Amino acid sequence: MELKELQNKIKRFDKERGWNKDWNLKDLSLNLTEEIGELWNLVKWVDVEKQKEIVKKKKEEVSDFVGDALFLILKIANQTDIDAEKEYFQH
Repeated sequence: MELKELQNKIKRFDKERGWNKDWNLKDLSLNLTEEIGELWNLVKWVDVEKQKEIVKKKKEEVSDFVGDALFLILKIANQTDIDAEKEYFQH
């Protein structure tokens, strides 16, 4: 699935539930920070090799982080009218 297609899917998901009208960038940012904190808690204060071991053991948790973080980033992009795919490829 292309990034633009995924962003549009999230936009439709929110619209179907009426979540596209009322949004709060501060809360979405805090939620993203919380997700990053959960990943940080898995690997903080350990060297790279230990981090690799932790990721192997906790693959599901890391996968959840990636999905949740991507969802939140695309939700922020939708609510601020930013084309995430375009911005990604400009950098």
